[in-house]
Amino acid sequence: MQLPIYLDVLWYINYWLEIIIPVLYLLFYKQLPKSEFVKAFVVYLVFNGVNRPVYEYVCSLYHTVFPATHFIMPIEAYLVFYMLSTIWQALARYRWQAFLLILIVFIGQELYMQNIFENNWIFSVFQYVSFSLLFYVALIKEGARLARIQFLICSVFLIFSMVMLIFVVFEDEIRYTYFLAVVVFSILYLLFISMYLTFIYILYLLRKNADLHE
Repeated sequence: MQLPIYLDVLWYINYWLEIIIPVLYLLFYKQLPKSEFVKAFVVYLVFNGVNRPVYEYVCSLYHTVFPATHFIMPIEAYLVFYMLSTIWQALARYRWQAFLLILIVFIGQELYMQNIFENNWIFSVFQYVSFSLLFYVALIKEGARLARIQFLICSVFLIFSMVMLIFVVFEDEIRYTYFLAVVVFSILYLLFISMYLTFIYILYLLRKNADLHE
């Protein structure tokens, strides 16, 4: 299916933003606060920047990213949970339980599918349902006490998780229906670009005032 050329442009913008963000962190490193929240946020950003070339390399070898997503997504899921636990402190006591749950779902998926070249939709649904619920509850329970940076992160991940959940559930229909593919991938790429621009803005706020995250 040949999609409009502007989607390729959006894809490249998305790709380079994801790569650039860890570089910006290195440039701002000495000026950023060293709290647990900031460290967790930065580890997530660096991981994202590193795994993107991995996705592209694997895709060039096998013409699909699924072998990479099977192993990268569980790591990403735990990093996001860990970051949220530094914002919503009540979750901090459940880090080991979250790690074990993610591991169990990952192992269960691999035993069930027995094919790393297939779409790992089981873990994807688990991840995005969990994040949608967790970030929604975090905003409801902690919203009034969250600093601007923390509120931005929770809002961004809530929107991202809900949109990605819809995409994962209807992925086959979307990929093989031209109109749906154009509309949904336009929304997804714009969502990713907005998310990465928000992350850059958050790095700027952290650099500008170390107290904003408290």
